[in-house]
Amino acid sequence: MPDMNVRHCRYLAILFVVALWSTHCVAAMPGHPSPESSGAAFLDDRYSRTATAENTALPALLAQSSMADPASEAQNNPPEGGTRRSVKKDTEEILVQEGGVLIPKGTLILEPSINYVHIQNNRLAVKGYSIFNAILFGKFDVEKVRRNILTATLTARYGITNRLQAELFVPYVYRTEEMIIPASIVAEEGNQDASARDHGIGDIGGSINYHAFRSRGGKPDITLNLRFKSRSGRDPFGLETQTVAGREFPNELPTGTGFYGLSGGFTMVKVSDPVVFYGSLAYAWNMERDVGDVGKINPGDSIEYNLGMATALSERASLSFSFQNAFTGETTLAGEDISDSKLISASLSLGVNYRVSQKYSLFGVINIGLTDDTPDFQVQLNIPFNFNLF
Repeated sequence: MPDMNVRHCRYLAILFVVALWSTHCVAAMPGHPSPESSGAAFLDDRYSRTATAENTALPALLAQSSMADPASEAQNNPPEGGTRRSVKKDTEEILVQEGGVLIPKGTLILEPSINYVHIQNNRLAVKGYSIFNAILFGKFDVEKVRRNILTATLTARYGITNRLQAELFVPYVYRTEEMIIPASIVAEEGNQDASARDHGIGDIGGSINYHAFRSRGGKPDITLNLRFKSRSGRDPFGLETQTVAGREFPNELPTGTGFYGLSGGFTMVKVSDPVVFYGSLAYAWNMERDVGDVGKINPGDSIEYNLGMATALSERASLSFSFQNAFTGETTLAGEDISDSKLISASLSLGVNYRVSQKYSLFGVINIGLTDDTPDFQVQLNIPFNFNLF
């Protein structure tokens, strides 16, 4: 166990060293300011705002920081008398959601959100025989398992400095699960079904985000991210179960993963008018745990990346498209690999942001799963409220 902890910490350290080394190399190039010389400038893909006093949600904040370098502003905005705005400033709410734009010192964002996830798995149930694993005869039916998860989350972000931001999120989970067993499997008239529902606090977590350097010329903005997740939600272990048609089905449902998690990575943003491109890379360490009678379980670590683009539809509305992909290693139980436990998740997302006023905006996302290990679809609505404390 100590060796495993050291190895995982080394992976996270290596990832951050590589990101820091790359930023140092870019900063050392001619014409690029070092992070120290960038002053109050910052970038965070999730929560930036527009820059005019009449239309921006954070006019005072952006007065403290230039979200784009002068060369980019000169290209994206016309000379005196013009009215064209920077595409980065018109898509900042979306970029903040992606983790690459930071809020200024003394600024607080409170963001309630609601997320709905639907998952449906079809499991082949065999009541027959197979020969050579290829020739099948007998009866074959499909069991359906449906899961619906509704999560309400309150997220707080605070600008410690103009280049350092802290985040805390507290989720509350309500979920239902239903299993349908065909009549031909249980030898009874009609299908058999079982259902359960539960709710409770989820896994509380937080993050620290550091803006390493801002864009200059052809170089992107880079933000370093460190994220932690607790296991405050109800464990998936030791829950009450019920027996339906000879099959075990949960009577209680988990509201958490049951494991602590730590991830580190970076997010890059680059403006290419009329769009903004962004991408991120992260390594997640899911910590091993001793689960009493079950034994030691290591859920496997994961590497994930995200690629996307955003564009402004108007001074108030913006649109984004992104692709997410994650690879999770095999889960081990008492040191032995559990077969077929590797996961590959992939999804496509469409996001729309509308800035209602200078104080808050609406951000909605639809996420479509592309693999069997990904939820069928997700729908989320975020409403960030901005407060300038100092």
